[in-house]
This record gives sequence, C-alpha cells and structure tokens, in this order.
Amino acid sequence: MASENELAIWTLINQEKIDFKVKVLNWPQLWGIDIHDCEVTIQSEGRFFSGRGTDKDKSIAINKATAEAIERSVLTHNHIDTSNGVAAHLSISEAKTAACSELIERDLFLSHYLTKKPYYEIPLPTVLKKEYDLFFTEISRNLLKTKSYFLGEINGVGVYATALFGINFKVPFGIEIGLGSSTDRTKSLEKSLIECFRQASNIIFHPTTINNITIDDFSKIDSPTFLDHGNLALNLDFYNSIAEYFNTEPNALIPPKNFKVDTIQYSILETGFSDLKSAPLKFAQAKCKDLQSLYLGIPKPNDINLGRLRLFSNNKNLNFIDLNLFPHPLR
Repeated sequence: MASENELAIWTLINQEKIDFKVKVLNWPQLWGIDIHDCEVTIQSEGRFFSGRGTDKDKSIAINKATAEAIERSVLTHNHIDTSNGVAAHLSISEAKTAACSELIERDLFLSHYLTKKPYYEIPLPTVLKKEYDLFFTEISRNLLKTKSYFLGEINGVGVYATALFGINFKVPFGIEIGLGSSTDRTKSLEKSLIECFRQASNIIFHPTTINNITIDDFSKIDSPTFLDHGNLALNLDFYNSIAEYFNTEPNALIPPKNFKVDTIQYSILETGFSDLKSAPLKFAQAKCKDLQSLYLGIPKPNDINLGRLRLFSNNKNLNFIDLNLFPHPLR
C-alpha cells in the first residue's frame, strides 16, 4: 500500500506537469475548528479536475483533495455520470471500503426521502457541541439553524445527516445537507457536521452568492447537475414542499432499522489521462442491486429500486406513484 508521503512526493514531482494548485480555506480557523479545508485543481490533456479535502493534518487534507481531483479524471475516463459508489485511496481495500460507505450513505438518505419517511432527529452529543462551540455560536448569531439525523446502518456502516436551515437568514434560503458514513458512529456524525459547516461557511461569508432556482426552472434543465439540485434545495418554496421530512423532534420517531446486504460488487477502475496514471492511488466502484442508487433530475421509474424501497418501508404494495417524486436536495 502506498503511503500519504508517497502521494505528496508524487504531487511535488509532477506539480508543473499537472498544473497543481492548492487553496487553503480559512473558515475553520476563524471559528476555532481544528481542521484544514483544502481545494486542489489539476489538469491533464487539456481537462481540469478539482477536489476538496478536510483533515486535522494539513498535508493529509491536501492529499485527500488531490485524490478526489484525480478521481474526477477516473469518472471522465470511464464515462461515469456520478461519483456515487466511486472512491480513491492509497490501497484497494480502503478504496473499496470508502466506495461501499458512499453507496450506503446515498441509499439511506434516498430511501427515507423517496418513501416520505421523516428523518430521525438526534440530539447532538455534548462532546461535539463543545468542540464546535464557536461555530454553533456563529450559526445562531446569523439566525441559522442546524439539525442532525441518524439515517440507519447497513453492514455496520452508520449514516448521519446534518441539515442547515436558512429561513430566518438575512438572505433567506431553504436547506443545505451534509452526509457522513463510517463504522464509527461518532466519526460518521462528525463527517456530516463538517460537510454542513463547509456549506454554511460559504453562505455566511458570501450571502450574495446564494443562487436558488425554482422547481419550474429545474424542470426545464435538460441535464441537471448536483449543483442544480443544491440550488433547488435553497429555494424556499421547494424546501417547504419537503420540510415535513426534516421538521421532527429529537428521538421522537422509531429509530431506523439496521440492514444487511451481501450483494455489493466491486470494480477496479483506472484513469486514462497520461499525466495522472502514475499517481500512487487505487480506485474502486461499488454497485448493489439491492440498494437505491443516486440519480439526477426528477426521478423516473428506471431510477427507482422499488424492491429496496418496499423493504425499507415495510410496504410490499408500494408503487412508483406512491413515492416522493420531487428532485432530491443533495448537492
């Protein structure tokens, strides 16, 4: 298995060839959060790819962002529409683990969303409240609100979501969502918080960049992107149409069930971009016929895994017309 140091050395050696650029964002330090948030851009054969990474170790955050940027080249080379179930890592086994976790993460979010099952809100543990106290103070000062939810567990991978609500913000908006998954539930919840914080920081520092679109605007887009989904979620009218799934009280619902699946299959992928082939990274794609896959746009019948949703909802008579057919709010 390659080491973090090997990836950093590879980047240093190839930085001019791949036009490597890194930007370190300063919002964590402004709010007393002990992480580094880095953006990386690279290029190969005239194509530009970007990635973002966070970690308490700055060099690892840069490596994560670099790996994600190279992962984007893998998607392009293999004509894969979304990164759902695709992951890059220093070893095949870790790449498979990360790919599986992402597949499970999206399945549990969408299974709730599509079957109209409200998300199970949880109280934030005291240890995380204390660690991110300055951030939550800033959230409150800006009349923003966050809630965290436990989405369930599959094969020991626990999934959490943290949502940011901006109804009372100076530039009102609907919702931003961060997801996290891990076999360590505390880490999973913390990941969802950091994902949410990243979006919140951009909104607080750059409120004029809030770019929401209506459902009518969205429906006219020929090939919607995840950016379009995220911008739709910012629209207040759209958010009000899905608010009932998020407006719950801590521990007020029956906790989500745990599931097991044994049909996850993996493929090993490569990048076809010549300048990136020598990077000490491995790429895996996870697929599962028994999980709900991520999709783009307004859901169509072939986007939906009815068998999975019937099992999730414990409703064997569930049909396509019974589902929540609004576009999902994941950016």
